[in-house]
Amino acid sequence: MTKRLRIIGMVAMALTIFTGTVSAYSAQAKGINYTEFNIEENYTCEAATVRDFFTETGIELNEEDKVYVNDVLVENLDRSLNNGDDIYVKRAYDIEVVIDGVKYTHTVTEGKVSDVADSYGEILGEEYNVVNCSESTNLKRNMSIEFETVDKTVETVEQEVPFKVEYVENPNLYEGTENVLQEGKNGVKVYTYYKTFVAGELDEISETCEVITEPVNKIIEKGTKKPENVINGYEYSNKITMTSTAYTAYCSGTKQRTANGSEAVRGVVAVDTSVIPLGTELYISGYGYAVAADTGGAIKGNKIDLCMNSYNEAIQWGRRTVDVYILK
Repeated sequence: MTKRLRIIGMVAMALTIFTGTVSAYSAQAKGINYTEFNIEENYTCEAATVRDFFTETGIELNEEDKVYVNDVLVENLDRSLNNGDDIYVKRAYDIEVVIDGVKYTHTVTEGKVSDVADSYGEILGEEYNVVNCSESTNLKRNMSIEFETVDKTVETVEQEVPFKVEYVENPNLYEGTENVLQEGKNGVKVYTYYKTFVAGELDEISETCEVITEPVNKIIEKGTKKPENVINGYEYSNKITMTSTAYTAYCSGTKQRTANGSEAVRGVVAVDTSVIPLGTELYISGYGYAVAADTGGAIKGNKIDLCMNSYNEAIQWGRRTVDVYILK
């Protein structure tokens, strides 16, 4: 009996020692190397995960901070933690971003100016200028980055191109005669204006001009043929040398109306209708333009009587030989 109790006691003691060893092993402390702002510290903890490490050590994390374990970015803080792991924290900080004079606060942990430009792509657009540094500049605390937007526009304006008048000589047409051979039509040209705005202000402008529709000239033919029989600008078909006398409506025995009912005034002449029909247009040397509109008992053959506006004009004319041109 005594021997049996001794064996049981020994077994119980062995189990107690084994259990204590397991418990001590499960609660074994971990050595963690922690770096922040390039300052390295060593921590001993019992944390099973990265989240547990920060909870146990009381180190606070901001939402934008980045945590690396053994140089690998931690996407989930519940990642397991092993003895000897290196934890590195990149703290987020604010920089000033100025776009066309408007200020923004931007939170970063690292990167270059080009990364900030990508973040403000909707405001900056496709083209922009970095005013106070370059896109390859590394970001740092208390930094201010100034951008200028670059906006390019294209405007078009249409304008008429007036047609010209072109004259073509025609030797078969008499002088003073014109005919339109082709009607004119205006053309169209387009001015294109290229404008560049920097930070909302016009910085540069250039233009081009292109004729998209050529104008069509108006073409007029112009006669150059000189009439063969012309007197003082009048074209005539025949010339008769005649003896002329003069009369007036105020002479005794003279009617104030002519044979064809016209008023007896200067420019009306009496003729022998067998030589010159009534209504014939005439040009008389020394007298001028006239119309055969009257007859007279003494006017026979190559005789012509010229109406004057006054008795004195008629007396001064007297009797003389004139050339009478039959106008066309």
